[in-house]
Amino acid sequence: MGTDKGEERLEQFWNWVERTLAEKDLSYRQVERQAGVANATISKRARLRLEPTKTTYKVLSEVLGISTRDLMVRAGRIEEVSDLVSDSDFYRIMKALQHMTPKEVTNIARYIEFQFPEVYKTLQPELPPGSVQAGDDNPQDTEAES
Repeated sequence: MGTDKGEERLEQFWNWVERTLAEKDLSYRQVERQAGVANATISKRARLRLEPTKTTYKVLSEVLGISTRDLMVRAGRIEEVSDLVSDSDFYRIMKALQHMTPKEVTNIARYIEFQFPEVYKTLQPELPPGSVQAGDDNPQDTEAES
């Protein structure tokens, strides 16, 4: 992560996850086994206080009973959605994006870059490796974890 603020944010997030799992009498190993993901997929990220991956968010969302979006807000990955965009609007947009081809998502990213250049510029440095970049017609899966 590199920044003190980012490291602090992830420390707080993983501390919260650990407290919540403890309240449910669950360990990372039990969560990983229950979700059918490789041993240490989540626990290694937690131990090293790394940014959660899509798989990590999805698994924790299911186990903790909290939406992926709310987990991302708690982790500081996204900001709370304003009152102008309801949760149902947000989820409808996310669901539509999940069913699109990489080319269609790339076209949307290009449109956002064109229509909202000041917003797009603030997001681009935060994109994780393998994410769709403007002009990238072949995004790679960012789920590889060791």
